Amino acid sequence: MDRGPIFQEYERSVSPAGYVSFYAPSSTRPAHFHGQLEVLVVTRGQLTCSVGAVDYVVNAPALVWHLPTISHQTIKASRDCFFWVVLFEPFLVEEVLCSAEVARADGPLASLGTSASLLRRVGSAGSPFAGWILRLTNLFGARPVVEITQSAASALEELAAQGLQRLTCEQVTSALRELLVLAVAESERQLSRLGAASLPELGIALLLAAPELERPAVCQQLQVSTSYLSRQFQRRVGTTFAACRSRARVASFLAASEQGATSLLQAALASGFGSYSQAHRVFSKVTGYCPRCYLQGAGRAALSEVTVSTL
Repeated sequence: MDRGPIFQEYERSVSPAGYVSFYAPSSTRPAHFHGQLEVLVVTRGQLTCSVGAVDYVVNAPALVWHLPTISHQTIKASRDCFFWVVLFEPFLVEEVLCSAEVARADGPLASLGTSASLLRRVGSAGSPFAGWILRLTNLFGARPVVEITQSAASALEELAAQGLQRLTCEQVTSALRELLVLAVAESERQLSRLGAASLPELGIALLLAAPELERPAVCQQLQVSTSYLSRQFQRRVGTTFAACRSRARVASFLAASEQGATSLLQAALASGFGSYSQAHRVFSKVTGYCPRCYLQGAGRAALSEVTVSTL
């Protein structure tokens, strides 16, 4: 089967905390990215997906984690392939991953291979979400695919199905919370040791915490040269550092616009842009729409999803 559209979303259940939906072979969306954390729960068959610049062959049962700002797309599948897509808003990630069920003193998320200076930098920016994304990159290492047991896949599928069946936002949020706890716990069990997160993923965590950072400041935190960081972004993510920084700023701009910014200028400044005109230019390049039109619904099916342009 050639690369191309093969999946169709059949149903989606949404709450302020995120959404859950399921897919099967048919037709699909283009490559896209989110400002949120997303996981695919592959319960049947085989699929090939691209995450950044890397293609992964995924055999069920498995999880595929999509970190914020990294583009992804499903590109091949067996006829019997079936998977769930679950997206978690930052506040739910913070709530769940700081809970007693996940943040155990002896768990993999407590023992980080990342330098303490990165955690201090993220913490000083007041971004628990970015801090947990940084921890998750250390859990997954440079490979976002986690093979899981059939019993775990069945439990995750049951929670996802419950999320679709529940009618109120509170009920959907409850299902999302339980699913995230189980998905992270199962990932912990299946990964016997911490992997080494790739430099782009660490850089993205810094940008999520402080989208105003420029490349020299990120390189200083990661203790690498600008040329080396640029090569790593191209190799792992398939795009430039500047493009990922723009995505992080666009995601931050969308979040600020939803969370009570009094004006688009305030949202732009809070998202690392120097002015609204700069935000307008970058936003239009990333999404193909001006910010006001995009927020009014002209360019998106959901606020969480941004189609990847030629940026």
